[in-house]
Amino acid sequence: MTNHNPTNERVKRHYFAFLAEAQGHSEQTIDTVAKAISRFEAYTRYKDFKAFHIEQHRKHWSNASPIRTIFKEAFAAAGLPYFNPHSFRKTLALLGGELCETPEQYKAWSQNLGHEHVLTTFTSYGDVSSYRQAEIIRAMA
Repeated sequence: MTNHNPTNERVKRHYFAFLAEAQGHSEQTIDTVAKAISRFEAYTRYKDFKAFHIEQHRKHWSNASPIRTIFKEAFAAAGLPYFNPHSFRKTLALLGGELCETPEQYKAWSQNLGHEHVLTTFTSYGDVSSYRQAEIIRAMA
């Protein structure tokens, strides 16, 4: 019986780093989120996260309220603080920035997020932290 999914593990690592570094959440909060995600994975028999692509169902929604409700109920049922759906999108966009090696790959990633134009992804999620900015500039010298 499978008890983990390597692709999911990579996504989770990036998400936990995002919660800690970008959102400033405590280690305790991140541990709680990790436990909830683990319960979810066990419940779904470690199905690949990509299998839960919501965009195909969202076309029937007039706004984001249904997915927010789903998230609120799921986090409440797990006894966790609420994280909005957009925080997951941001994590995926940041992950794409790290994984994509060519402009074509980043464009495909952007389209998978539902963005018609790659600049939407880049300008909405392309912030570089001041720490990382300094690293980049130093490496250029």
